[in-house]
Amino acid sequence: MAITKGKDGSNIENYTRVMTGFSFAKGTLTNANPSATKNLSGCPIPCTVAVRPNAGDTVRLEYSLDEAATWQAWPSGDVTTYTELRMISGVTDIRITRVSGTSQLSTWAIS
Repeated sequence: MAITKGKDGSNIENYTRVMTGFSFAKGTLTNANPSATKNLSGCPIPCTVAVRPNAGDTVRLEYSLDEAATWQAWPSGDVTTYTELRMISGVTDIRITRVSGTSQLSTWAIS
């Protein structure tokens, strides 16, 4: 399997490293852009993907093993709190989508 579960959101040290430290890519889900797709070409693998939904938001992360032809939900499902997963190998693309809520502050990062 390409993904294994990572540390939970209660780990403040890891949260700070992933969300505010060096990142291959990061972004914010807004009303104008409630979804983001990122090709992992050039991303160091293994890597960690983290999402931090703002209060009231639900965020979905999906990954592809075949250049975005087929999407699979990550093992944590739709999340409402900080969640991260370690991408081990074979992942070519990720897609992060705010599926409910209207906050402009839900964030994601790949490191």
